[in-house]
Amino acid sequence: MIIKIADIPPEGRKYAGEEDPSILELDKEKDINIGGPVCYDVEAQVALDELIVRGKLSVDVSFRCSRCGEPFRTTVQEPSFCCVKQVGKDQSADLTEEIREAIILSFPNYPVCRSDCKGLCARCGVSLNSGKCSCKKENKNVWAALDGLELK
Repeated sequence: MIIKIADIPPEGRKYAGEEDPSILELDKEKDINIGGPVCYDVEAQVALDELIVRGKLSVDVSFRCSRCGEPFRTTVQEPSFCCVKQVGKDQSADLTEEIREAIILSFPNYPVCRSDCKGLCARCGVSLNSGKCSCKKENKNVWAALDGLELK
């Protein structure tokens, strides 16, 4: 997103639109697929020699669930995007890197397809969302090995 500083009146100017998803540079990621354009709705103001841009960013993204491994789609939003850049009167400012960084930092650390996702069985790998696995549950006391220790 490139903003011409000369086009911004003293009271500021609103910008809304879309950027190509390639600005996120995630083409080689196998578990993250961008499902549409990066949308922005921002307001730009110039104060002395600084460009101040505030607003909202969003993009549709397909992740792989960190619990069950199934792909799912969600909208990643950055509701409080803010950027400040040093500029001159006749310059233009490229906000592509700032938008990219804000969106990627808004990605969930461990994306989950739904809040009640049960994940996979640790033994057989069956998705527990689609039913129970056939593994036998052991009622073994994991702390039993400590019972034989003597204190000195």
